[in-house]
Amino acid sequence: MIDYSKWSKEEMIWELENLKKEASQSRLAYKKSEKRFQTLFNQVTDYLLVLDPFTKPSPVIVDLNEAAWKMHASVMKTTTGNYQTNAQVLDITDFIVSKNELAEKTFRLEKAQQIGRVGFLDWDLETNKIILSDLVYEMYGLPPKTFNTPEFVSSVVYPPDLEMVSKNLEFAIQNKKSYNVEHRIRRPDGSLIWVHAMAELVVDEESGKRGLLGTIRDITMQKEARQKIRLYSKQLEKKVKERTRDMEVINRKLKESNRELDSFAYSVSHDLKAPLRAINGFARELQHLVWDRLNEEEKEYLDIVLESSVKMVHLVDDLLKLSRSGRKKPTMRKVAVRPLVKDVLEKLQDTYKGRDIKVSIANLYTVQADISLLGEVFYNLLDNAFKYTGTRDHAEISVSSSLKGDKVVFSITDNGVG
Repeated sequence: MIDYSKWSKEEMIWELENLKKEASQSRLAYKKSEKRFQTLFNQVTDYLLVLDPFTKPSPVIVDLNEAAWKMHASVMKTTTGNYQTNAQVLDITDFIVSKNELAEKTFRLEKAQQIGRVGFLDWDLETNKIILSDLVYEMYGLPPKTFNTPEFVSSVVYPPDLEMVSKNLEFAIQNKKSYNVEHRIRRPDGSLIWVHAMAELVVDEESGKRGLLGTIRDITMQKEARQKIRLYSKQLEKKVKERTRDMEVINRKLKESNRELDSFAYSVSHDLKAPLRAINGFARELQHLVWDRLNEEEKEYLDIVLESSVKMVHLVDDLLKLSRSGRKKPTMRKVAVRPLVKDVLEKLQDTYKGRDIKVSIANLYTVQADISLLGEVFYNLLDNAFKYTGTRDHAEISVSSSLKGDKVVFSITDNGVG
């Protein structure tokens, strides 16, 4: 350091003039150097270098036409008092491209982690320092960079889960198994969240340094959803058990009803049919004994008694058939309906002899059914048609079938009353 306080005025003016000359020479050297470099740069169109020799030597990066260059430049004073510029230019295009790609991937990764609510952790086991992403701090309800040591585990993990978490971390550090646990975090406001933490032991091949790398994901919503599903399942299971008990009660009552129905059917069969047979028998005996001595009105009354007794016997038989068919297990097979209907008509025509009845049978589909039950259905329907056309001199009955989707619909129409 020069002490200018002892210099005279003339000495200081002389020194100032020398400094001006040196500055002028430096500017002149810079201009010459700039001109030389400019000539060189004009021959190359892929890059551009900007040089400031009056600042301390520093790298300058210029990007032109997708090419990147790095330059270290400095201005030096030679032993002859002249100035020269020294520069080193390196092509760092690949480095810049890689750097940009890394930045893009880092941005996308951070965005994906934010959307998926997935944070990361990097635990250096050599320095015992932990790096957590900002999202992890956000999950935990803490300001960023609050903790960077393993002690944070005991401060945020819900106490009942702490032993399990610590044990699994120790296993991961010893490389016995990967760290993969679900546990609760207690936030500063007292609320609890569920997280799924995964990590693996990573060892640097060159340095041998070890660390745990992993992710932390907020699974509170999934846990709450699972809890609701479990609750609904329990409620559903309870309702199923209740319904099962109800069905068992209904089945018992149904069996009791069936037993009562069997008892009733037996009573009908023996207690009702016996008197009806007696009525019919005595009426026929009277018909043989006194028919010639009866007037027309008395004969009509006796015919009514006979017909009514026969009808009552048929009704009792039908009632018995109905009670038995309700408990009979259907035997399903292919049934040609047209022959079945013809058999039913032959039986009915014997019952309704002497009437003018025209029955037309259209094309009838073959179906899967229990033949005996289907025969009873057609017998009852056709019997009603015969019965309710009794007031017609010329009765007309038609039987047809049609398709409705995957179902077969049978129709029986007549020109009777109702």
